[in-house]
Amino acid sequence: MKLSFTVAIALGIVLSGVSPAHAETDPFPGVEHMGEIPGTRISSPAWSQQAQWEATSTYQDYLAQGCPEGSGRAIAVDVAVMVWSNYCVKTWRSQAVIRAWEKYYSDEAQGRATAYEQSLAWNRANPGKQKCFSYGPLTSPDGGTTSGGVCANAVSAEDVATDVTSSESAPSVTPNPSETAATSTNTVIRSENPDSDSQSNELTVTDALPESLQLVEADRSLPAVAVRLLASLPRG
Repeated sequence: MKLSFTVAIALGIVLSGVSPAHAETDPFPGVEHMGEIPGTRISSPAWSQQAQWEATSTYQDYLAQGCPEGSGRAIAVDVAVMVWSNYCVKTWRSQAVIRAWEKYYSDEAQGRATAYEQSLAWNRANPGKQKCFSYGPLTSPDGGTTSGGVCANAVSAEDVATDVTSSESAPSVTPNPSETAATSTNTVIRSENPDSDSQSNELTVTDALPESLQLVEADRSLPAVAVRLLASLPRG
């Protein structure tokens, strides 16, 4: 049975920026976020080694020219014939979308903090017991759904008595959820959209924003040769 797959990996890179004057003007209408920009792809001959391909004038000219404003570089390899390709992908997002993501992450953090405070309050009122509280569901700007629960540590009767005594001589301090992350249990369940039925033998490494990547498509298997190839790819 022929195995097909597509893998995308986030790398630390320098992306082409979008100037404030043009931040709300889509430079690539019709191209989805992280989609390939037509006319930017270059490819090696079949059965090429990566080092050989990157030493060619074609590749060097691609690097020198760079990607258009509002895009970043990507590299892909078709492991069936060992063809290396380089192209530009759209990284531009409108300010409205950026603000929507900022609000989503803020709401998620607030939901976790509120659930933690609720769990801690219940545990203090019921020494020796523990109750988890949930937050969400929250809908992300790309349509994904996030929900989860937070369980504060159980509180013993002795601890409650000690806290009451201490509070009479010292101001109370509200626990910071971020400071208790190591001793609290947080569970986040994220929904995943079904993958398409399209098949590809292309291994893709994308210079892109990590939050925008689908790391592994559903129902894909990675042949041994691809695993070795992936391990040999540069990480910087």
